Amino acid sequence: MSSDGEKEDLKEDEGGDSSSPPPVAPASSDVKEDQEVRRPNGRVISDFLGACGSLDIKKMREILDKDDLDPNDIVDDVGQNGFHYAVCSILRNNTSRQTSVLKYLRKKGLNVNKARTTDKWTPIFLAVAFGFQNIVSWLLSKGARIDISDSETRSPEEVAATYRFHKIKDILIHHRSRVPHSRFSCVLSGPAISSPTSPPPPAPPTTTTTITNISSQEPSSTDNNSSVFSPTVEGEAAENITTIKFHVIPWNLIEAGYAGLWGFFYLTASIAVASYANVISAFGAAAFFGFVAMVLYIVDAVFKLKGFRGGFISQHSTAANTPS
Repeated sequence: MSSDGEKEDLKEDEGGDSSSPPPVAPASSDVKEDQEVRRPNGRVISDFLGACGSLDIKKMREILDKDDLDPNDIVDDVGQNGFHYAVCSILRNNTSRQTSVLKYLRKKGLNVNKARTTDKWTPIFLAVAFGFQNIVSWLLSKGARIDISDSETRSPEEVAATYRFHKIKDILIHHRSRVPHSRFSCVLSGPAISSPTSPPPPAPPTTTTTITNISSQEPSSTDNNSSVFSPTVEGEAAENITTIKFHVIPWNLIEAGYAGLWGFFYLTASIAVASYANVISAFGAAAFFGFVAMVLYIVDAVFKLKGFRGGFISQHSTAANTPS
């Protein structure tokens, strides 16, 4: 009898009474509280966004990996995420570090089209406004939208035009266009090609010409500073596509020299007024440089009349009249 009683006592100690109720699952409110605990607090948000702004990728990894956080949950009080801070980094001159941070944030799944609440600007608006051409191209390649508008109904293209970043505006127009192009192409005019509802009329016989575009902005060491762009276009759209050959000319230097000549004109004139010695020679030099600047101005005007919308000096690559 005693052995049977000991067995029953051991059975109760090991498994308990068979009639006892099963363990109760935690209430849903408790699970919700646990999830809220794992959400970033104010200190984590400040540290992470600060690391994005200072391009400290090591600290960013530590913050995200420590509590297994989602970077999309880390935003400031106006809705800016890590992309906003990385684009506006105080160390934005360090392009390699900035690109590494942007790639890391994208790898972690951060939303590239997050709009802040103040003016509805996404990261690409900031990149356009600051004139970061490489960052704009990178954001476009990662799915940044440009068919959006800010609180003032401005598109990224209009923001680029407002701040006179013509090359960035060209990049945005090229991205919107469905005409085949490369980074070296120059589409001067013509609408975007859409799928025709009826067969196009037969194109007249034309002479096929391969035009070599030589980029002065981003030369490549593998192709001797040249790249061939020959889009395959049929029908009437082929007549609207114009390409042009640009030689390697220091356009920025020409534009700077154009403005510098006028500056030197006023400088020499002020020196002549301030001093009584060599007045004739000072005015002579001022007149000479003013004459050279006037010649450049006339050349610029002639090129505009010839159809180069941006002119010889201010702009050398456009993609105009391309509908969205």
